[in-house]
Amino acid sequence: MLTESKQQILPEIISRVTALAYSDVPDMESIPKIFELITAIAAGSENYAAAKLKARPVEMLTIKECKELVQGVSEHTIRKLAKQGKIKSVRAGEGKRGKILISKDSYLDYFQK
Repeated sequence: MLTESKQQILPEIISRVTALAYSDVPDMESIPKIFELITAIAAGSENYAAAKLKARPVEMLTIKECKELVQGVSEHTIRKLAKQGKIKSVRAGEGKRGKILISKDSYLDYFQK
């Protein structure tokens, strides 16, 4: 990817991540967009539009949604798996009060091993 293209994409990534980190109410649409922009840079493609098409939306679940998806798994266990890095997660919001969001694909893959 051309340096000029990266310079256009990076400020958008930074602004979206900053807004997500400091928001009281997380903008759930920002997470897939951030992923899409990072994928465009990682792809090394000069054609940003082509990289956008390759990006797949990431579905994120709350702890309660994860609990309902796989029967018999407690909320405590899900939090432990996220903290240990065994499933992909992100904390939306500030500090300990921020909501933990779990990648659906990562969560289901963990139980299919």
